[in-house]
Amino acid sequence: MRVFIIFFINIVIFCTTGLAYWQIENVDGLSIGEYNSLVLDAQGYAHISTLDFGDLNLVYVKQDISGWQIEAVDSAGDVGYYTSLILDCGGYPHISYYDASNSDLKYAYQELSGWHIETVDSVGYVGQYTSLDLDSRGYPNISYYDATNSVLKYAFQNTSGWHMEAVGSESGIYTSLELDSEGYRISATSMHRILI
Repeated sequence: MRVFIIFFINIVIFCTTGLAYWQIENVDGLSIGEYNSLVLDAQGYAHISTLDFGDLNLVYVKQDISGWQIEAVDSAGDVGYYTSLILDCGGYPHISYYDASNSDLKYAYQELSGWHIETVDSVGYVGQYTSLDLDSRGYPNISYYDATNSVLKYAFQNTSGWHMEAVGSESGIYTSLELDSEGYRISATSMHRILI
């Protein structure tokens, strides 16, 4: 079993372990690396979403046979906080994140044609502490914090667009969202189970 960890000390550090030792690798020398999210693809390569703290941009970093590839995804203002990354069945990245310039929840995804960026929720101060999962049809589901109302919120997309709802009346920081095999949404913050 191999373990993968990323962390930030002025640069992104990528750590893996095999049987006997840790391999530590600098991803790049720029000032990226806060609000990281890490996933591995089917070939075992790492994919990372992160905030470029120097330029205040959302950055996507992927590993392949030639090394590390770094790409700015969203540079419209102070964006890229509280990222959550997932790969779809085609290996394309999807990222939820907070836009600090506008206090909005945003969502970016890549297709063959390139990156697409959407503002999901812009009512009040919303979008911190995001957690993203895709449903069985490939639609995004996001849990996040609504600071205006101090509640956990949930957003999901379907054929008619984006839909948002408050989940309970408790604080909703440090969310973690998972869709189970029956299509239920589970939030680690409030532990509500809600049928999709």
